[in-house]
Amino acid sequence: MSAPCPALGFHITIAPRSTMGGADIDTLVDDFIDFLESHGLQTGGAGDTALEFAITREGGQATDADRALVRDWAARRSDDVEISVGEIVDLSDVS
Repeated sequence: MSAPCPALGFHITIAPRSTMGGADIDTLVDDFIDFLESHGLQTGGAGDTALEFAITREGGQATDADRALVRDWAARRSDDVEISVGEIVDLSDVS
């Protein structure tokens, strides 16, 4: 019996600056989800807080190029939020 394929992806955490209100955060998250979808990426929103996301590629494995896309998106918002982009990991590995 062979092992299942890994579900490669990465985590990101968005930490809004104290100057952002709830509506601004909602707009930011909506923009982020639209950005992901436009690049074939998706998230289940898996995290301990509402602003932690597990990113995967629709129908495939996330790559370092996908991480670079997200880092570029995050850099354009550095005045409003601090965004941490994690390494590629097997998201199905819960141990």
